[in-house]
This record gives sequence, C-alpha cells and structure tokens, in this order.
Amino acid sequence: ATAMHDPTEGGLLGGLYEMAEASGTGFVVYEDAIPIARETKIICEALDCDPLKLISSGTLIASIRGNYEKLITTLKRLGIKAAIIGEVVHKKEGKKLVRSGGTVESIKSAVTDELWRILSEYSSSKIV
Repeated sequence: ATAMHDPTEGGLLGGLYEMAEASGTGFVVYEDAIPIARETKIICEALDCDPLKLISSGTLIASIRGNYEKLITTLKRLGIKAAIIGEVVHKKEGKKLVRSGGTVESIKSAVTDELWRILSEYSSSKIV
C-alpha cells in the first residue's frame, strides 16, 4: 500500500478527499463499484442521505500499486470484504465520483458527514 486511511467522519468520500489532498493527487471512484450494506441503503433512503458521505467506521481505504488483484483475493479468502472502487489520478484531473447513472460529480472541498447534517436538521425541529 502506498497510503491508507480510516474514513470515519465524512465517510468514504471524505476519506478519499483527505487522502488526495495529503498526497497531492486526484481520484476517480465509481459508485457502482462501492459495496454498501443493504441495511445502510435502506436507512439512507429513509433519511434522505448519501451513504458515501456517512460515517464509515470499520472501513479502510488503501491505495495499492501493483498486484492489487492478489490482495483482494487474499482479503476475501480471509473473510474481509474488499473491492477496487476507482483509481488515483493526477491532481490536475481532480477528485471525481462517477454516480450510478453516469453523472460525474467533482469533489471540490472537504465533505460534511451526513450524520452531522441529519442531527442538525432534527435538532433544529421540535420533536415531541
């Protein structure tokens, strides 16, 4: 691995943004390649939030150069979920997320964690 990061706050997109900023690179990631638990999808749909910007405790982002297929196979054999979700690109190419429908989003600033956004919205409304 050339770099690794725990993307707790800010979720996967926040972690990728931080890694790219620290290493002076860009990235392209593909939403369809990112494994998201069914339960997470259900909760995020109910709360109208983006799972890619939601706290991601237990996740590790790693930038791998070389034989990444062997690493993925080994991790899966050990019962550890792993996936190739994108690639590191030159800084000039930016930080991009390719959504399922093909729309490309540029990630131009640090990501606010959806959990904090939701808590802020709920705390500002009166719940009885």
